[in-house]
Amino acid sequence: MHCGSLPRWQRLGPEPQRPLARLVHSPADHRQQRGAALAQGLTLIELLVALALSLVVLAGVLGVVQDASGNFAVARELAALQENASTALRLLTSDLRLAGHTGCGLRPPHLANAISSTSQHWYLQPPGLQGFDSTQGRGMLPAEFRAAARAATDALIVRRGESSRLLLRAPFAHDTASARLFLNGNHDWRAGQPLLLAATDCSQIALFQQASTHGAANTLSHDVDPTVEPGNCSPRLGGNFDCANLAGAETLAFPVGSRLLALQSAAYYIGHSPSEPTLPSLFRERLLLNATQRRPYTAAEELVQGVENLQLLYGLDLQGQDGSVDRYLRAGDPALDWQRVLSVRVTLRVRSIRPVLPTAADFERIEDVPGTDGSDRYLRYTLGTTVRVRNAGLQ
Repeated sequence: MHCGSLPRWQRLGPEPQRPLARLVHSPADHRQQRGAALAQGLTLIELLVALALSLVVLAGVLGVVQDASGNFAVARELAALQENASTALRLLTSDLRLAGHTGCGLRPPHLANAISSTSQHWYLQPPGLQGFDSTQGRGMLPAEFRAAARAATDALIVRRGESSRLLLRAPFAHDTASARLFLNGNHDWRAGQPLLLAATDCSQIALFQQASTHGAANTLSHDVDPTVEPGNCSPRLGGNFDCANLAGAETLAFPVGSRLLALQSAAYYIGHSPSEPTLPSLFRERLLLNATQRRPYTAAEELVQGVENLQLLYGLDLQGQDGSVDRYLRAGDPALDWQRVLSVRVTLRVRSIRPVLPTAADFERIEDVPGTDGSDRYLRYTLGTTVRVRNAGLQ
């Protein structure tokens, strides 16, 4: 050993430390592993399982959406159904309550009908009520809507006076020699207008058409006028008569205060909507005036869509006019007397505009009338009411 050298164990010194293996992986390592796994792809079985699960979930979602859509459609149609039913019933009953109105509470002992009308002029008859039962067939209906009315449904005619607030004024009031009436105000009626004249004590009612206007706007004529259709058969407004039998005609001067009313006539029936031939609707055939030709006529107007059927029963006072209904009869019953009708029982059935039920459903007859039952996917709603005819003149 040289003296200048160190021992081997001193010369080498402490043994250097070796780095430990890394046991904790960094986020970068995880990303590298996922990328490697994805690079390998999915197996066919995994793809089929994922597709099957997706289809199951999608089918469930579609089923929920379809059910919600169907329920919404039914709810929407039901709301429209109820609204249409209440509207149709309100329009019909509001006019029905005033059937026969002449401004008098009691039926007058004398009614002078000076209009040369026939049974075909149903809209020019005295105020009152007239019905047609479905069991009689459509051949009994007026020609104006006979072809348009649906089978197995009833129809109704309402005739009444509409108050004009016009009265006969002093000092002349009614000049029978010139067949002129002097009013307390101006009117806008034209020649050919059907009018009612009610005496102040309701002892006399007259029905006539206005002749060519003479003088000021606060006068009118009830004379015989060949330019008016069908026109008056007599200038006399007193007594109890019609143009088929003038034996009861009298010359009567109506007193001061006698009331003038315009005759309103309307027929209600169920027809087919012009917008969709298969859709039923409630119609009204209404009295109008052709001022140029000086003649009345009627025109149909669609009131409420979806009204499928109308059935009517008429309550009669059969026990000495005591003011109570003793029996309800159909319009075709031979025992029915229109002068004794006190109330009308109205039944309406309304159908949805579109078929919304998932499957066909049976619907029963209405008022046991043949031909009113069946089966389809339409939603239906039936309602009814009993209307008391306000005018006691129908008793």
